[in-house]
Amino acid sequence: MGFFDWFRKDSKVPEPQAGPEGAPTAIDPALLKSKSEAPSLSALRSLSERYVNPRLLNEGGMAEVYRAFDKVLKREVALKVLKRSYSSQSAIVNYFEREACLTAVLDHPNIPPMFDLGVNDLGVPVMVMQLIGGQSLRQMIL
Repeated sequence: MGFFDWFRKDSKVPEPQAGPEGAPTAIDPALLKSKSEAPSLSALRSLSERYVNPRLLNEGGMAEVYRAFDKVLKREVALKVLKRSYSSQSAIVNYFEREACLTAVLDHPNIPPMFDLGVNDLGVPVMVMQLIGGQSLRQMIL
């Protein structure tokens, strides 16, 4: 089963394997097996007041990533914003929110920590994550 198969509602999540010397993994299997749905858009609060001065860093097929400033904690963060063209497609919105929920329970050095989930002024879902500096994969390859 591939990594993205975990995002499908009907997929079975594999049992976590023990870490080095039998240590438990960082993921609580009960969280991954939970049948709870991702939060609905109406339950998410607006993030526009807290995260300001967004500047586009990059974009992918489904989302755009911005650098923004967190006014409350006084730090720069990464905002992953679902592309507006997808925000009316409930299956894609659910996928995006499920990705946020699964990312929030993962603890790995190569996965940025999730700080928040909400919507922007247009009602489009936004993930707030740790901003990690450095080059993009494209910059490293070229």
